[in-house]
Amino acid sequence: MASTVVAAAVRSDVPPRQPVDPSASSSPDVADRSDSFNSSPNHFSDTEIQLQTPDILKSEEYRQLFRLPLEEVLIEDFNCALQENLLIQGHMYLFVNFICFYSNIFGYETKKIIPFPEVTSVRRAKTAGLFPNAIEILAGNKKYFFASFLSRDEAFRIINEGWSRHGNGAIAIMEQKEWMTPLYL
Repeated sequence: MASTVVAAAVRSDVPPRQPVDPSASSSPDVADRSDSFNSSPNHFSDTEIQLQTPDILKSEEYRQLFRLPLEEVLIEDFNCALQENLLIQGHMYLFVNFICFYSNIFGYETKKIIPFPEVTSVRRAKTAGLFPNAIEILAGNKKYFFASFLSRDEAFRIINEGWSRHGNGAIAIMEQKEWMTPLYL
């Protein structure tokens, strides 16, 4: 097979390519590339293009999914599962003022929206009392148990930072408890 490739490359009956002179083509059908309107396929300014970054589009998409206020910005999202009657696999979306969870399994949607001002407690937890990959959040009279985090400590840190920005006073208690409990919890 290699010999046929070499033979085809050496054949002399194929005419050599001729260089193309761009100034020789003066067809009226060819667009003038120096024309600023025709040179760009889109007609957006640089600032409009910068506003449409993938992160901003993603933030806007999830802000609309949860029907959050316009000023909300997505900080980070995590794969995890919400423990209700059974584990519901989904994603946790951490916004500036909200902790949100969304799952769609075979058309069965689950949405949870937890405003930071309602949060009264955040703690690291274990799944089945053994695996350190969960976070428990108390908000009002509800308890939310999120498990199966791949990076639980990062999620916990971001949630705690958001909670402390809302000045709930309980953050000092949580920091004191964390100092007393080992990190492997």
